[in-house]
Amino acid sequence: MTPTGGGGNGCCRSWRCRFSRTHLKIAAAVLLAGLLFVGGPGYHAPRSFGRFWNLGHIVLFFLLTDLFLQTRFYQKCARSAGAIWGVLAAALVLGALVELLQARIGRLPAVGDVALYLLGTLLALAFRIKPAAGSVRWPQRFLQTTAVLMAAAACLPLAAALLDEYRAAAAFPRLASFETITELGRWEGGAGRTLSGEVFRDGRRSLEISLTRAKYSGVALVHFPRDWRSHVALEFSV
Repeated sequence: MTPTGGGGNGCCRSWRCRFSRTHLKIAAAVLLAGLLFVGGPGYHAPRSFGRFWNLGHIVLFFLLTDLFLQTRFYQKCARSAGAIWGVLAAALVLGALVELLQARIGRLPAVGDVALYLLGTLLALAFRIKPAAGSVRWPQRFLQTTAVLMAAAACLPLAAALLDEYRAAAAFPRLASFETITELGRWEGGAGRTLSGEVFRDGRRSLEISLTRAKYSGVALVHFPRDWRSHVALEFSV
């Protein structure tokens, strides 16, 4: 026997669940949007934190696109062949406007961030749009595979930073041996820098710095383990 009104209660619970998820998505999107203009990694923050922070651009536009796909406006346009291209174009314009606004308030705009915005939108389009019944599935599978591969590529800088930070911590108190290409990311500055095998003190390589006549031409070691309390000297070779 089925209790009277049971189906209605189930429907109500399902509606409340969808309502709750939507509000959580909105709250997360508002939070991430605010972080575009407030906070962020400082100059001496670990590289991994900066790389991880950048991935928030993908999550933000994934959420925004997912919320947009649920609107009545999109549902009316969904049958149009250009609906997906329209969403991508809107994401491109919105991402460019965000970067321009960041420049107006003194933050650094980046073309790469716009690419991350588009990737977030692409992921939402690939995984949140349900194909029509009886339609060919391979275009969506292709889009999903492409989006996942692009997302994996976007995560590579974070993986490289984490790997080099692990190597730096394991090699401490040695700050740099220049045996791996990822060590170049520990240095910043206007001068060119490459790994060279022509001159070295130990190991097989050294850092070659190409100084120019530009103002402040040089390099600086920025990312390294910072607790030196058990050491009394700094040794380096030029």
